[in-house]
Amino acid sequence: QAHKMIKEEGYFKFSPEQVQAYTTVGGAPHLDGNYTVFGEVVKGMATIDDDFVKEVFMTTNHSTLMFITNLGRMYIKKGYEIPEAGRTSRGVAIINILNLKQGEYVTAGVDSKEFSEDKYLIMATKKGIIKKIKLSEFNNVRVNGIKAINIKDDDELIACKVSTGKDDIFLITKNGLCMRFNEENLRDMGRNAAGVKGIRVRENDELIALLLTNEGKEILLVSENGLGKRTNSEEYNTKNRGGKGMTCYKPDEKSGRLVGAELVNGNEDIVIINEKGLIIRLSVKNVSLMGRTAKGVRLMKNEDNTKVASITKIKK
Repeated sequence: QAHKMIKEEGYFKFSPEQVQAYTTVGGAPHLDGNYTVFGEVVKGMATIDDDFVKEVFMTTNHSTLMFITNLGRMYIKKGYEIPEAGRTSRGVAIINILNLKQGEYVTAGVDSKEFSEDKYLIMATKKGIIKKIKLSEFNNVRVNGIKAINIKDDDELIACKVSTGKDDIFLITKNGLCMRFNEENLRDMGRNAAGVKGIRVRENDELIALLLTNEGKEILLVSENGLGKRTNSEEYNTKNRGGKGMTCYKPDEKSGRLVGAELVNGNEDIVIINEKGLIIRLSVKNVSLMGRTAKGVRLMKNEDNTKVASITKIKK
């Protein structure tokens, strides 16, 4: 397995997984592993001024990597086509790997080993729009990319996941609201469709996570100031899509707003990376299981007002 990272300044990095040192809950971050990135700039990967890690995810050299941009286009690469880089290197400019248009940048990525008829790609945007499309629609993607979703100018794709067609979907916002509904109530659409409303996103809020029940039974949440918790997913009732959602977190000045969420079973590890590219790795079972409105415990200590940038889970 390897980590992929997206940077805010438009760089991508792929490195073998070498983060073996564990940090206790609330520990200080370190640079003890290799990761992969794309976006505009990161560190675990070196960063420059005004650059930060935007996203990190797990994959393998032989997986098919699907990247979707702000223009709603999909580009596909094999893991081994992304140059490997050292732990603290800046990475490779995405434009040297993907044939992006001017003003186009990657906003979400996912890996898949097959493009079968019974699998679906679920996409979600900052403003709560969600779309379901058959994965087989992307069997043959040309070098210049292919349209995956129509996105409005004031919106942006934040996540995409491969589903079974029968999963429950969780949509989680920065201000701590969670919407759960069944995927069977979401019809599959063509590549040029814009999608439908998944959750009603309020003013000064935005969607930060798309989760599927095939990923785990507990929701792990992490805030921008390094607090986190686990909550049993059964605490969230299944409703019709398009509602405002239930409270899953109550942000305040100490915690900051949510930056990441994962569905876990308790036997995984969680990697947290901050805006400076510093990384910690924790065992999920050491993160407290709490109620929907709890703030959680400190998972990562950050200095100089540095915020958590993203999280990802690692299956053991």
